[in-house]
Parts: sequence; C-alpha cells; structure tokens
Amino acid sequence: MGYFFRGAYYHVSTKQKKLLYISSYFLIALEALVNAFSYEIFIFPNDFAPAGVGGISTILQYLTGLFGKEVSAGIFSLIINVPLLIISFFFLDRDFTFKNLVHTVVFSVALVFYRKLDVHAIAFTAAPESGGRVLAAIAGGVFSGLLYYVSVRLGGATGGADIIAALINKKKPEFEMVWVIFAINVAIAITSFFVYGQSGNIASSYEPVILCLIYCFVSSTLSDYFFKGGKSAVKFEIITTHHDEISQEIIEKLHHGCTILTGMGAYSHSDKKVLICIVNRRQIPACEKILKKYDNTFAFMENVNGTFGAFNRRVK
Repeated sequence: MGYFFRGAYYHVSTKQKKLLYISSYFLIALEALVNAFSYEIFIFPNDFAPAGVGGISTILQYLTGLFGKEVSAGIFSLIINVPLLIISFFFLDRDFTFKNLVHTVVFSVALVFYRKLDVHAIAFTAAPESGGRVLAAIAGGVFSGLLYYVSVRLGGATGGADIIAALINKKKPEFEMVWVIFAINVAIAITSFFVYGQSGNIASSYEPVILCLIYCFVSSTLSDYFFKGGKSAVKFEIITTHHDEISQEIIEKLHHGCTILTGMGAYSHSDKKVLICIVNRRQIPACEKILKKYDNTFAFMENVNGTFGAFNRRVK
C-alpha cells in the first residue's frame, strides 16, 4: 500500500494506513468545529444566510428568533441532514457517508454549544450602514472555502447539498454537480431577500442577497484554487519542424522539459513534430517569445487544472 505525494511514491504499512484513516475522521471533526465557530463569529451576528443546508438552517434560526423562541441552526441542520445521510448510506460510498455523518453531528452540536456559550463578545458584528458586513461575508467565505477543501480532500464533504449533488450525479453522471449546488444557493439568496429584508426599504432588502452571493463567490473561488493545487499552469502544444531548437530553448530558459510526438500535416502530408510542454502561467510571454523566432511553427495553449510530479523541479 502506498500514496503519491509531490512526485514520489511512498510505501504505507497497514498500521500507518489505519492511523491515516482514523486521523481523517479526527480532522473532519476538527474542521466541523471551526466551521461552526465561523458561523457564530461572522454569519449569525450580521444577519445573512450562507450557502447550502447551513444557509437554510440559518434562515430557520432567524425566523424562530423573530417569534421570540429561537431554535438553533444546529437542530435544523440535523433534521435536514439525517434523511439525506440515510439515503446516502444505501446509495453512496459508505466511507463518504460516515465522514459526512461525523461532520454533520459535530457541526450541529457545536452550533448549539456555541449558541449557549454566548460568544457575542468576540463576534464580528458590523452596523448595516458601515459596510463591515461585506467583510464578514468575505471572512466567512474564506473559512468556508478552505474548510470545504480540507473536508473533501479527506474523503468527505459538508453534508446537505453535497449529498444531494452526489446522488443526482450518480443517477445522471452527465449532469454537472456544480449546477445543483448553484441552484440551491440561488434559492437561498432569493429567500434572503424576503426573510432579512426590511419592509419599506428595498435597498436594504438587497443587502442580505448580496452578502450571500459574496460569501458563495469567495468560498467557491478559494476552494477551487486549492483543488487546482494553487499551480497556475498552461499546456503548450507546438507543431513545428524546429523541434530540437525549440525544445532546447524551453529546457534552458524555462527549465521545463518537453514531450516530442511525431505527426503529419493533413494538407501538406509532410512529417512534423508535436511538442507538448507545461509551463507556469507567468512563463507564457517567455514561451511565446521563443516560438516567434521560428517559422513553420504553430502552437496553441490551454489551461491545466493541476500538476503532479516534478513540475516545479528545475531541469538539469
């Protein structure tokens, strides 16, 4: 048994494998504790709903508070997630289900506990007219994006919308999960207008919607950045008769290797070489400068979502 990390393969014993497995559950529980704390610090004091089931639970907590008997968002989170976890147990991966169960239980209990603990003294509470609530939405989104990445990398998720998306994706693989989550978040944003909005003040009614959208944007952008490894890279495919010269310049100046394939022009029926090279995004101008020096050269580039192995090592 082994695992791949930074271009190398490491052997893992059975004992180490069990330790890593147990550690993943501990880290998911820790992630849920921090996530719940971010709700209490940034979201609840500033009257807006975040994404997913957490957003629905937040709205329900706010509504019960209006009637003088607030019910914790943690309770609503459990009520909504339990049926989804049961369905997940029968139709999705068991490890995925159990890790979502750990996250849901710890997150929900932590929300109830923090609410009773009363952490208002350290909460980030901003006056509506100050613009500070935007900072709260950004900070909440940063926590959400980072913690979501941690949870998914450990083989779980954050329950709720992720389970729904996974179930739909299993039945209809061609359907993009991101659109399911997007639809749920749009519904929450629209609901925020009616729940948090102030009667007679349309401008103020839009603020919770905007805060929700900011939160979702920051969260998804940050998690996407981490999932892609934080490595901005592009792939160049170069069709040329000057493969030796170009590959040598790329190695010497950009410190990246190339893969050379053999091809044939459909129009000219002449043999050509195809160079494939991955470079950092900041190296695009330098690579283009090299290519412009040679005639009979055609190239195109496309984004690379992530790189593995020795990409960042200098070619010697």
